[in-house]
Amino acid sequence: MGALQKGIVFVEKPDSIKVNSPESLICAKKFEAIVVKSGQEPYDRCQNKGFWRILLYRESQVTKQVLIAAVIT
Repeated sequence: MGALQKGIVFVEKPDSIKVNSPESLICAKKFEAIVVKSGQEPYDRCQNKGFWRILLYRESQVTKQVLIAAVIT
């Protein structure tokens, strides 16, 4: 979240975002625990350093399928 061109970048807790499903919140909390336990720093786009870049979570209510992808540096 934020304005990258102005150098304002931050990460919001998934609990406060209204569009998340209960399943996506479970995934986000489990992934957050993995990130913390790893000891690796999240990626900082302004400084171009860090390890954890993106957690992609997609779900289909129709097929009941979920796609989870972690992007690292």
